[in-house]
Amino acid sequence: MPNETIHWLGKIKFVEKEYNAIRFATDRLLFQARGDPNILKSTVEMGHIVNASDRLEGTYIIRLFAEFETGLKAFLRATKTRIPGKAEKLLDRVASKVKMLDELLRNAHAIRDFRNHLVHNREEARTPFAIRKATSHLCTFFGRLPATWQ
Repeated sequence: MPNETIHWLGKIKFVEKEYNAIRFATDRLLFQARGDPNILKSTVEMGHIVNASDRLEGTYIIRLFAEFETGLKAFLRATKTRIPGKAEKLLDRVASKVKMLDELLRNAHAIRDFRNHLVHNREEARTPFAIRKATSHLCTFFGRLPATWQ
């Protein structure tokens, strides 16, 4: 039987690796465009690149959480457990099913809360997370699932 947990951990970590590649490319493009604005096509302005760069980490945290959430739903389906509609309840249900440590659940909820802040543009301040820290928290949570799901 395949190790589903390792499979999903790889998918979650891949999002961070993809972010690192795009971060490198964006930083390189900004550097080059500042030196020679003529390299930009008429449909791309320096401001577009700057905005994309400024929002890049948040965009990838949203993707990171989406991959994490999809993996949790796959876990619940495989274990024939009802999948709740809200991400908050999803985390709680999985944590309850595998007897997750409270700290790991709190960390995952903090990432969920920050993701919600990014997606819904909420006004209340949230603790920002760097992609590396978000990946670490979500992989630690996911890593507590059993290797095979049944």
